[in-house]
Amino acid sequence: MIPCQKDISIVIPAYNEAEKIGAALSAIQELLCRQDRWQTYEVIVTVDGCIDKTMEIVTERCRTFPQLRIVSYQNNRGKGFAVKTGVAITSGALVVFMDADLSTPITELLRLSAVIENKTADLVIGSRRMSDSEILIRQPWHRRVIGGCLSLFTRMVLGLRFFDTQCGFKLFNGGVARNLFADLNCPHFGFDLEILFRARRRGYRILEMGVSWRDNPSSSVRPIRDSIRVLAFACKLRLNPLSLKDKFIFSDETVLTVYPEIHHAK
Repeated sequence: MIPCQKDISIVIPAYNEAEKIGAALSAIQELLCRQDRWQTYEVIVTVDGCIDKTMEIVTERCRTFPQLRIVSYQNNRGKGFAVKTGVAITSGALVVFMDADLSTPITELLRLSAVIENKTADLVIGSRRMSDSEILIRQPWHRRVIGGCLSLFTRMVLGLRFFDTQCGFKLFNGGVARNLFADLNCPHFGFDLEILFRARRRGYRILEMGVSWRDNPSSSVRPIRDSIRVLAFACKLRLNPLSLKDKFIFSDETVLTVYPEIHHAK
């Protein structure tokens, strides 16, 4: 087990986020610098085979953001792979992953993290579908319909009694995060379901909390294609829970670059 050397680790998966990542890092750095709850922290950006200027922008920000780290590899492997890779090098007592567009404001971190720190829960899910959720900019109607159907389906098939499994804002006890993601099998958008499914089977306490959220029209999520993949993966989990014993591993060609070090994954 990795020792908890930091108070908090923030993981941001990034695929072609050049237009958003700079503003996101500025907001995160500002909040971390003005708060006094966490004395030590790290922010890890996983550059998931980007072909735009994401890598250059994040590398440049390292000059003025010493707590910032970068993990990168050549080919796009999917959001699940990116989050797993980032979590693997965390050392925080609290681990958070969030989307690069900050659809959920970073300020929500202060409120949701208290639940982990006071040991009320081991894992907190940010949710867009709770009574206290605040939707600042709504999704187009077709995305809301698809999202609602996906939520209902996963609740019925997997028995996950949550209203929103796919919101990109989740917090974990650090040891719990590293335990769950070490065994993650799903490399794409369905990874949230697998993490929650595993967490429930292992007896971790999960709490869903409403958050502020705004739609990002330029999101890389493709509603129909990605929803079908998530639904198919949910069916696989339901019909063959033993598939959780399988793990995707780094191929021989996968080379992780961890700034400022280089690590060859095995």
